[in-house]
Amino acid sequence: MSDTFYRDYAKDVYSQNGEDGIIEEVFKRLDINEGYLCEFGCLDGISLSNTYNLFKNNSNFKTILIEGNEQDYRKMADNFSDYLHVKTINNFVSSDPSSEFSLNNILTNIEDLTQENFKFLSIDVDGPDYEIWKNFTAFKPSVVLIEVNSTYPPEKEVYPCEPSGASAGIMVKLAKQKGYELICHTGNLLFVDQSLFPKMDIIDNSLEKLFSYAWVK
Repeated sequence: MSDTFYRDYAKDVYSQNGEDGIIEEVFKRLDINEGYLCEFGCLDGISLSNTYNLFKNNSNFKTILIEGNEQDYRKMADNFSDYLHVKTINNFVSSDPSSEFSLNNILTNIEDLTQENFKFLSIDVDGPDYEIWKNFTAFKPSVVLIEVNSTYPPEKEVYPCEPSGASAGIMVKLAKQKGYELICHTGNLLFVDQSLFPKMDIIDNSLEKLFSYAWVK
């Protein structure tokens, strides 16, 4: 078994920290070329997007884009007005599981979204990312990308952090509880469902091994 280091595949087409190339390689290894993608905190859906590189030329990826800022949402809705495989939603996702705007409630209203076809979730809201994912129980997507406060070293398990977010250490702990394994750190953390982890060819997926220390102050 080789020890694959996924940051070696880093490439930005629209993403910010090499996620486009990394996700391409992960999807190749998992043979994912269709299904549902969901991204929120996604601005206009193109700039710094973690999903646009996947779905722009592949209508087999049905994509849900959620943005709370009205101005960004208008740009996003205009950008994808001709994309029949893209659904845009203007809401801020709530970390309160009882809210109608919780991720559970938003996504359970998508008629043909199922556990089997939910392939990728990208969470980037510059704040309660940890709570949103913790309280998201309706589905278990195959791959999850989530923002963390990477100025905290991996041994720190902190939430909330200053000025915002959750440390990588506490997010990995949450991921384990939710049945996910870490495969990469880019400033964000990338996880796969534990059942898929053997396909990743990683010998040591400890946060200490995969963490990019250039982020620490």
